[in-house]
Amino acid sequence: MKLIATVFTTVASVLLCQSLANAADDVKITRASLLTQPCFACHGANGTSVGLPILSLTGQTEDKYYETLIAFKTGKRPATLMNRIAKGYSDEDLKLIAGYLANPPAEAKPAN
Repeated sequence: MKLIATVFTTVASVLLCQSLANAADDVKITRASLLTQPCFACHGANGTSVGLPILSLTGQTEDKYYETLIAFKTGKRPATLMNRIAKGYSDEDLKLIAGYLANPPAEAKPAN
């Protein structure tokens, strides 16, 4: 009986690991996607906020997102938190974030 349980557990573990490995192949992780993940902690899943005072991060152009992030970083746009967050990123990082927000992958786009 113990042998059957061991065999069953081993087979189940192998199948689970294989399915997890296959699922990971479907996810494209990029530097931009990694840099953007902290944004969703406040701005909601895939940038769709649940309401004020935090705005959604949807519907803007890459240039507009970048302009806004640089304004936070340089202090030209006042904020309670975003100015401190933006200062932690290089201008190149902010450009990648802006591009990701403006053109999210299909699986990350908010549902309409």
